Formats: sequence, structure tokens, C-alpha cells
Amino acid sequence: MDAIILAATHERGKNANGRDVPIVLLDLGEDPLLTLMIKKLIKIKDLHKIFIVTNEKIKPELDTWFEQISRYYPDYAKKLKIVSDGTHTPEEKKGAVGDLLYVIEQEIIKDDIIIIGGDNWFTFDLQEFVNKSKQNSPAVLVTSYRSRLNPSRFGLVELDRNHKILKYQEKPEQTDLLLKASCVYYINSGDLYWLKEFSKRYDIKCSPGTFFSWLTEQTDTFGVQMDSKWYDVGDSTEAHLHGPDFIKIRELVRKKFGSYSTWENEAARRLQWISSYEDVIDALRDDDINLRIVAANILGDMKKLLDKQEKSYIINKLKELLADGSQNQIDYGGFQSDEDEVYYVSATAAGSMAKLGYADNIDTVFAKAKKEGLRVSEMRNV
Repeated sequence: MDAIILAATHERGKNANGRDVPIVLLDLGEDPLLTLMIKKLIKIKDLHKIFIVTNEKIKPELDTWFEQISRYYPDYAKKLKIVSDGTHTPEEKKGAVGDLLYVIEQEIIKDDIIIIGGDNWFTFDLQEFVNKSKQNSPAVLVTSYRSRLNPSRFGLVELDRNHKILKYQEKPEQTDLLLKASCVYYINSGDLYWLKEFSKRYDIKCSPGTFFSWLTEQTDTFGVQMDSKWYDVGDSTEAHLHGPDFIKIRELVRKKFGSYSTWENEAARRLQWISSYEDVIDALRDDDINLRIVAANILGDMKKLLDKQEKSYIINKLKELLADGSQNQIDYGGFQSDEDEVYYVSATAAGSMAKLGYADNIDTVFAKAKKEGLRVSEMRNV
């Protein structure tokens, strides 16, 4: 089996040190995104080669990255090959499907392949995905879709009980589907000809999702559902954390693990797989009081990671908690004893709003919210 990473991007971002780099080389913790992806792929059994298809514009930077890989991970480097599609500008780009066809033909790939978008990040096990995909191919990895997110950012799918794709909507304006397709695909060698068939009828300057949407109408195509998180590092259609900030937000959650309070520690553990502040916002609506408090607290601690627009968005979400007078509970559901410190959902939300610049302190947050006509709780002490 071979792997193809689609990395012909012109999108760039800044690392924690302020250095401008291609999206695929953004640092996520100690390593660039591309290095982390290689570390995941290299664990797959029977993987022969990893092809990284890119463009002439960023190839010199990837070549420098490859030199570092060769120095620190020589065994990895033996399986890597960077392939340029020969383009220099966004106007010249071949498109994701075009790059797939190019590298398959250029390198005479005839084996099964796993395809990964270079600007994607995920926490799931690729070996598990491959094992399941071998039984049902072609396959795309799918995760749960939160209906409040803009569906035009994703491919949405519906599966039957045998995991066959019944519907595949590529970036629809509206949808009633509950699963989103990630840019992780598996195609066995016998199905590679479908890419060529697609190219005879349609423009190949398109996403793999467009190809897969068409493919579901030609042959049985399957979804492999995984519970872990997936998100698009380079997606700039909506405000969200990405790049190095992904690691920083996870560190904020991890700090809660060491809390002396059992209720806070356990609530933080439920958030340990978050991939953006949107995931934390989801927790503000959770039935678990402790989780609402911890989530509200973490959002306030994110102030250095957010721009003005993002702060405003989060403040509006926290306003919904100002009327929530619930107090923290210990892990088995009983209330804290009198001598223990009490936290209220409303006060925690107000404190985070103050950190994010809505008002100077908790009292002025409540006063300002009242003037705006919002309902607020009288349970404010922490």
C-alpha cells in the first residue's frame, strides 16, 4: 500500500515564533503538521511509500523539511518522496484530483492507496481506518457533524447499517445529514481506474470530495466512522483556532487535570480531545454543571489566542449562561460541603467575559448585561 499527501497549497500561516510557513509546515506542538502526519502514516503495516505532492512554489521549503527528516528520522525518509506538480501560482494549480492523477501516473502507482489532505489534522488511528477500509473500499473517513456549523465547509454523508454511503453532499448550503467526510480516503488498486473515468467527464480541478460524491453514484462506496476529532487546519471560512494555537488550547485543558478539585479535574478530562474553541462552546450547553463551569473558565483563559472577532463571538455565547444559577457539584452528584469553595455557572461565565474585554469585572459584567436587557442570575459569588 502507498500513501499520498496532498500538499500543493499556497496558503500560509505564522508559527509560534512568527515565521511565515506553508500551512503544511505549521508547528503543532514540537513538530510541523507534516511531520506529525508522517509519524501517523509510518505506523501502518505494509506501507511501502509516502508520496507528498506539492507545487514548485513551496517545494524548496519542503525540501528543507525533508533534509531535517532525513537527519532526525532516517528510517522515515527512506519511505518519503516529494513530487512537484510543476505549477507555480494558484491560477495554474491542478486541483486536488488533478494532483492525485498526476502523482499516480508520474510514479506509476498501482497499489492500494490512502489519501490525506495536507491541511488536515486528526486524532484517530490510521491503522484502524485502513483495516476497516480494506473490507469495504473505496472508503472515506467520517466523523460526527455538529448541525450549528456551516455545512458548506464540509462533505456530508448518510450511511446505511452496512456503512455503505447512501448520500454524499459536497459542501451543501443546507443539510439534514449527521456525518461529515474528512479528507482521508482509501482506494484499493482495483478501483483506481475510477479516477481516470472521472477525469474523462469532469474538471479535475476539484476536491477529492467532489470525486467521491460522484463515485457513490457509480459504485458501492463506504464510510468508516471514527469517534475522534478531525478538523481543517487551513480552513479560513470561519473564525477558529488553528496552527500552533491548537496545541495551546489543549494545554489550557490539560492544566485543569492537575486541579485539586475532583469535579474540575474530571470535567476537564471530558474535554481533552477538543480541536477548536467551537468544541468548548458546545460544552456550554452540556447537562453536566461541572462541564459548563470548566468550559466557561477555559474560554476566558483563551484570551491571548483570540482576535477581536473571535472574542466577540465567544462573549455572545457566554451571555447565554448569565442566567444559570447552578453551582459546581462533586463527582458523585452531591453538592459541595459548606467549607468548600463554590463556583456558579453564571459567575464563571461573567468572569470569562471580563477577561475577554466585555467589562472590567464580574459585577460590571452583570450590570452591563442587565442594561442590554439580558436575564442574569443573582448567584454571583465565587
